[in-house]
Amino acid sequence: MRNVSKSDNRLLIIGASTRAAAASAIAAGLKPMCIDLFADDDLKQIAEVIRIEDYPAEILIAETSFPPAPFLYTGGLENHPPVVAELSKRRQLLGNNAETLTAVRNPQLLADCLQDAGLPALEVHHSKNPPAADGSWLLKPTNGAGGNGIEVWNDAAGNSPTLQKPHYFQRFVAGDSYSALFLETRLLGVTKQFVGLATVHAGPFSYCGSVGPIELSETQTSQLNNVGAAVTKRFGLKGLFGIDFISSNEYFWPTEINPRYPASAEVFDFAWGISTIGLHCRAFDEGIEKITIPIPDTPKFVGKQILFAADNVTIPDLNHLKSNTKSNEPPFVADIPATGTKIEKAHPVCTILASGKTLEACQQQLENRRDLVTSLIAEPSS
Repeated sequence: MRNVSKSDNRLLIIGASTRAAAASAIAAGLKPMCIDLFADDDLKQIAEVIRIEDYPAEILIAETSFPPAPFLYTGGLENHPPVVAELSKRRQLLGNNAETLTAVRNPQLLADCLQDAGLPALEVHHSKNPPAADGSWLLKPTNGAGGNGIEVWNDAAGNSPTLQKPHYFQRFVAGDSYSALFLETRLLGVTKQFVGLATVHAGPFSYCGSVGPIELSETQTSQLNNVGAAVTKRFGLKGLFGIDFISSNEYFWPTEINPRYPASAEVFDFAWGISTIGLHCRAFDEGIEKITIPIPDTPKFVGKQILFAADNVTIPDLNHLKSNTKSNEPPFVADIPATGTKIEKAHPVCTILASGKTLEACQQQLENRRDLVTSLIAEPSS
């Protein structure tokens, strides 16, 4: 294992998209090195980055190009415990190990954990025991990310590509989608999720952003604290992780655990003026008992939306939009592709961010910025 001393502030970040985590790491005084699928312009401006195309196979090759440093992973790598296990032999892991990932990403084990704790749990069926295709279940890929591959389980889903992959069925509950951010047993906050928005050309169940922090009642806070305590104890979760859930009939119904730095963490970085990556790293160094989180008395609201391509597009120069942002505000646009990049229909283009003194003002500014960026994107390319 290639380890480093506490005085070395380099950090290797690996994932499908690492820009938000890299920016958070810099806010904590760390020097990020990144491996991801995009190597967007704004990431290259703040970190040394290697872009890979074959995910995750090329990760183990790209990793050897970087000097010794601890590593952590963002979205997507939780579905590949063998890769995490191999990386953990080479470097210090600041995250959940392969054994924990295998357990916590098992939908039946998660449901059992919640039921054993007397908490709301959605019923699940194994792929070998499909329920009736009556629209009251969701077909979900076992190794899914970002909502990709999820469908309502009905007659129309009989030819779904998801059926050709490891999959399971989860009881469908109608309601709003939220995500809770935890630092081990400590509930940091909750964001509302944007899922399947037609205005950003997202798929029906695709994650396309977050907004928050959302104020909770005492009852809701208590329930989420109990969920966090139950899953942390059962699976031995370390550092930051997210729990996605549906709010319905005064209950929070957990749908899955993201056992790593989640996309919603960026909202709290800007809303509270903190570094969630810094908190994550300190949890491994000091333990969460010693960590005080400086939440301001009047936090602002922050939102982000992922814009997907409505058709095949060629990206214009979007870098000038960053100059409209104050240093303590989220960037106007992030995850900026290089000018001239061709992006295929339904693929992610960039991330739009905004803030406001109220949730409504934040969402309005987010919509205005999204409309402007959409108008700047080139006409469909051949």
